[in-house]
Amino acid sequence: YEITTRLVGSEMCKETARERIYGRDQTVTPIDEDTTELRCTMQNEENIMCFVMGFGSHCEVVSPQWLKDRVKDEAEKILSQSMR
Repeated sequence: YEITTRLVGSEMCKETARERIYGRDQTVTPIDEDTTELRCTMQNEENIMCFVMGFGSHCEVVSPQWLKDRVKDEAEKILSQSMR
């Protein structure tokens, strides 16, 4: 799966993205002083979810759409559980 994410606002997250290899064909591109774009190809959907969710609110999924939808669903579940 080819994924594109934007890491926003956390210097630690952006530095981590620059230092680690998350998948094949990985590119890390600064967009502006607050935003870094990370693109790579990853294989396992569950690993991709752990990767994205690990960055928390500092990670915006740009593509693919199925990943955006899964992250949204997971965030809604977390919010629902915290409201109990």
